[in-house]
Amino acid sequence: MLKQKLPPALASGERLLVWSALLIGLAGCASGTCSDQQLLQPSASPTAVFSVDRQSEYDALFLEGGAIALWLEPCLGSDTRRLLPGTLCGTVIVSPGTRFAFLDALVQVRDGAGATLRSIALRPKAFKVGVTEVGSSEPGQASWLVNRPYRLPGSRLPFVVFDEPYEAGPVELRLPQMAVNSVTTAFPPITLRPAVAKRCYRGPW
Repeated sequence: MLKQKLPPALASGERLLVWSALLIGLAGCASGTCSDQQLLQPSASPTAVFSVDRQSEYDALFLEGGAIALWLEPCLGSDTRRLLPGTLCGTVIVSPGTRFAFLDALVQVRDGAGATLRSIALRPKAFKVGVTEVGSSEPGQASWLVNRPYRLPGSRLPFVVFDEPYEAGPVELRLPQMAVNSVTTAFPPITLRPAVAKRCYRGPW
């Protein structure tokens, strides 16, 4: 089934406000607004398809491929102005005209040796698993001041992995397989290394 729509831009706009506030907060870090925060420290290895940008100061990870990209970051609180430390949400950015679908909803949680510990359900927001989405012509933000994910054109497909702080040991996440322009593929494995570290963000955190 092929469905084409323009997903609401609200979530993207909310995050833009949050990241703008974070940048302002970093400028004020020297004034001493620091605290210990629960971090997941997501990381991945680059592949022939995906480049990797670890945004450790935001506890975020950005994977960029030719037709799609993945941004993993802490989830937003219910007031949409506060990032929740230790949580994990994602956004798939689908470039204009690209056809994308997650083929199932199970995220594999594996230990360091690659053995599956459990499976959890990926919870999509504003899209459905198994339904093909076509990247919209929505333009990206033109300003160089905004983070790279905001500058990419296309659709934003947000989802939730952990909406409660994850505090167990290091694990590897494997997101569900996906179809990109009818080709079955997958994002690289994502490693989480939970830790507590000092951060100097002001405002949302």
